[in-house]
Amino acid sequence: MTEWIKEFNIKLICDLKNLDFYCNSKGHVIEVHLNDNNCNVRLFSSNYRLSFSNDRLFDFNNLDVKKGNDARNELVNLLSPLKNDILEELETTKLRYDIPTSVTEDFVNMFNGDAIDLRKILDFNVNYLEYDLGRDFVKNDPKFATEKRLKLALGIQNKYIKTINWIDSKKIDILFSTDNESWTENLNETKNLITNFHTLDRKYTDIKKYLENLINSL
Repeated sequence: MTEWIKEFNIKLICDLKNLDFYCNSKGHVIEVHLNDNNCNVRLFSSNYRLSFSNDRLFDFNNLDVKKGNDARNELVNLLSPLKNDILEELETTKLRYDIPTSVTEDFVNMFNGDAIDLRKILDFNVNYLEYDLGRDFVKNDPKFATEKRLKLALGIQNKYIKTINWIDSKKIDILFSTDNESWTENLNETKNLITNFHTLDRKYTDIKKYLENLINSL
């Protein structure tokens, strides 16, 4: 098993129309795509390669297809231990790196192979979320070294903040955008956006506190 598949990483991207989730946990990989009409799931490990969509579960290793309730029941049975592993790793990650994990924990707990109201992932004023814990190449490193980082982006009433917290080097990048495409270093706009972001949702109070701490550390 390659090194990349041994290390825990997780990504959740959600807006008002689509959700994409990816997680690599203990040698098991899950990919989820959700929108109003579809729920697509892909599962990989050394023992299986599976795809679920339109109430059909495709087993590529055994060239088998299950349909309807049989497919859903099999998917739920496969998801249960994987979800437990992911939640366990999220708890360890939260304690080790002091980063928020509630929003990903809530999705993992909630997801059972069915479509989800994406407003349950977002907050009232939040139109976009990107949570990405993984590795990137270190800029200008001649040895192409990688470093673990948490990339966290929020769209709040169509203004956007993106933070990249480089775990080992303690470097912090904070960016601001009005369109989620062109990013600038504008600390004043970023501070104002977070200061004026009010929420009672535990997921987002955790994120707000985390972002405030990052900004105040600069």
